[in-house]
Amino acid sequence: MSRKLKKGYFVRGEFVAEGSERDLELKRELKGTDDQSRTELKRESTELQKLGEDLLTLRADLMARLALT
Repeated sequence: MSRKLKKGYFVRGEFVAEGSERDLELKRELKGTDDQSRTELKRESTELQKLGEDLLTLRADLMARLALT
């Protein structure tokens, strides 16, 4: 049974998966700017919203262990 390969590419002998932090870093480097694109900002916003939703569904005892303000 074969595994499905991840999409990506090699840079200086290093495999970089598409969509990874390293991939986004290299793309920003190519653009010549450190600013995040609208797509990256949207992805980050969506991830934060998902995290917030996950935190809301935690049991009270688990939430208390996190010591969040």
